[in-house]
Amino acid sequence: MAALRRGDRGADRERARRSPALYPRARQIGGLAVAHSFEAPRRQRHRLFAQADERGRGDGDLAFRPARQAADRTARHSLPLRAAHARLGGQLRCARAGGGLPRTARIDQHRADRDGHRTAEGAVPRPPAQSGAGRGIQRRHRARDGARAGLHHPPLQAHPARRHRVLASLRGDARARHAAPQDRAVGRARRVHPLSLGDVPSGKLAGDVHRLRPHPRGRQPRVGRDRQGQGLGGDEADARKRRQHRRRHAQPPPVPRNARSVTAPEPLRSICIVGGGTAGWVAAAMLAHLCPDLGVELVESDDIGTIGVGESTIPPFLELIAKLGISESDFIRETQASYKLGIEFRDWRVKGETYFHPFGTIGPQAGLTEFYHLWLRAKGHGLARGLQDFAPAAVMAREGRFTLPFAAPRSPIGGAAYALHVDAKLVARYLRRFAEARGVTRTEGIVTDVEARPDGFVRTLRLQDGREVSADFFIDCTGFRGLLIGKTQGVAWRDWSRWLLCDRAIVVQTANAGPPQPFTQVSAQDAGWRWRIPLQHRTGNGHVFSTAHMSDDEATATLLAKVEGETVTDPMTVPFRTGVREAIWRRNVLSIGLAAGFIEPLESTAIHLIYRGMDMFFRYMPAQDCDGHLIDEYNRRMTADYEEIRDFIILHYCVSERDDTAFWRACRTMELPADLVRRIALFRAAGAIPETLDGLFRNVSWQSVFDGMGVIPRTHHPLADRVDMATALPDLDRAADSLARAVAGLPTHARFLADHCAAPPPEGSRA
Repeated sequence: MAALRRGDRGADRERARRSPALYPRARQIGGLAVAHSFEAPRRQRHRLFAQADERGRGDGDLAFRPARQAADRTARHSLPLRAAHARLGGQLRCARAGGGLPRTARIDQHRADRDGHRTAEGAVPRPPAQSGAGRGIQRRHRARDGARAGLHHPPLQAHPARRHRVLASLRGDARARHAAPQDRAVGRARRVHPLSLGDVPSGKLAGDVHRLRPHPRGRQPRVGRDRQGQGLGGDEADARKRRQHRRRHAQPPPVPRNARSVTAPEPLRSICIVGGGTAGWVAAAMLAHLCPDLGVELVESDDIGTIGVGESTIPPFLELIAKLGISESDFIRETQASYKLGIEFRDWRVKGETYFHPFGTIGPQAGLTEFYHLWLRAKGHGLARGLQDFAPAAVMAREGRFTLPFAAPRSPIGGAAYALHVDAKLVARYLRRFAEARGVTRTEGIVTDVEARPDGFVRTLRLQDGREVSADFFIDCTGFRGLLIGKTQGVAWRDWSRWLLCDRAIVVQTANAGPPQPFTQVSAQDAGWRWRIPLQHRTGNGHVFSTAHMSDDEATATLLAKVEGETVTDPMTVPFRTGVREAIWRRNVLSIGLAAGFIEPLESTAIHLIYRGMDMFFRYMPAQDCDGHLIDEYNRRMTADYEEIRDFIILHYCVSERDDTAFWRACRTMELPADLVRRIALFRAAGAIPETLDGLFRNVSWQSVFDGMGVIPRTHHPLADRVDMATALPDLDRAADSLARAVAGLPTHARFLADHCAAPPPEGSRA
């Protein structure tokens, strides 16, 4: 409440002259109302009662006695005994604590007179206090005579109308004579419309009538008007006319001096995608599904082939399927897909050794530390189990069995995750049907010329047959050519070939030589590595190599000599370059897929980066002006994703112990990126993995590759020492055995596919 000042004793008389009808009503109702509404805290009330006892101002127990008596009398009315005691008792206790507020001994019946004023029969006001010491004024304000003082409750300090009513109720108190100027300026309070002309139960008074609602801050109550808009001295018709006049001549709120008019930029209305394939149709499908009001046109030509190499995915790819609302089982059938639980690496550390990179978690909860550090300490105490013995995805892959992990969340296999092996061309065909059914327009043609505006924004594409295609925004999916992002926008390519030596791949498809396995197999070769990706009715094979260390003919011969099953396609050579654009997005051109960057598919990240690029675009989707801040943030985040994947791929090469060929010796001696050097040093020191913002590869992935490549930390995390090894070792053995038994009861991968999502053989298949 505003501070009360000592001084001019004529202030009270001046206020009474301005509002002659306020004080009788306020003494009878206003004091009770505020007393009930703003109770002092319990500890503060007890302290004030104790001070009153010391000064001989009254018996502290008497402060509670009227409340109990009033509650007993009120029990025969509509309110229960406990509610009446709480409401009326709180009212009287707060009146006692305030010192200057009226205390009521009897509040059985309250009547409304003909003027609408409330009267409390038997109301006995407390004698006015003579000094600030006994009025419940905060001690920090009681410095000396003439010092500022304030009442207890903070809500009174924020509402002038409430301060006015409290001061009115204190007419007999010395504090009312020293009201602040803003309190003296408040006009007469509004009339309270009478509830009835008969008796009003005290419980009803305590519950409803006392609610004096404050005006919004900065506005004072209108003089002579009640809640119904009826003037104290006029009729309702005049009041209605005055309200209409105020609304008709109302002025708009003033505009701050520093306010500036802001015009929203024009939103995107049309987007053109140049190029098809997996990248183009993923972009088209996401735009059609997430932005149905946006005009989307895709320009591609059947004369320009697509690579279609990326046949293996990682778990985030399933987020794309779910986001588009596509049935997973239907997608698997249409794309001849199979399930993938991880990647098996052969001959990478040394010839003859194998390790597994699983999807999902490893091991049960280990208290305050990661399971890896508990396992690391247990290995020092004689644990014979390997790290992957505790990974459900790795155990299922090893046994050739599969089930959906989320179908058994409380079992040992609940922590596994999975992805898909897919036919990239079938994926593009499926997404094309999906997008065209949702309004995407496909235009057959080859882009021969690009027209740009003076500010560099692309305006129109000219096709070979003379047609023109215009749009507000363009997405470049033209592969390594980079027709828009490279040739038109002039964005340079950042080359990473000094770290990733492989630059070519030989691909071939074969018939399945046996049941498809639920994992990708990657085998190190003399000048690169070889992949094997099983689908339902065929197997994709490829040989990634460095042309500086092996010729195309040698690479092709090596691949054909080691594939399993009869070949169903001729070998195809796919040259590539690893790196990323200096800017993936410039002006109104966004590059997706190979046009934005490429990293060799050792960890199956090609399709993921397509989805990631579009998902990030929706986060920072621009208007037609393509704000530079959005572009800069997008480029920063996407470049960080490419660099993270680059470092993870380099790790497989640089920590290898192989030195049997020039290729592997070059991998071991090359200079590494600074971030990767820091990661390796942290892990060697104490098994620590630095956190990344929204990173793709979690700690489980880094720990699996480090462990598989023989990189062991010098020590484990100190929190692992809190675990008792006498009980931990048997528990770990039981956990591994329990996981093995759970996996043994699962169907095989081939049986699960046949039962839930079997795909018909492709047309023209030799199978």
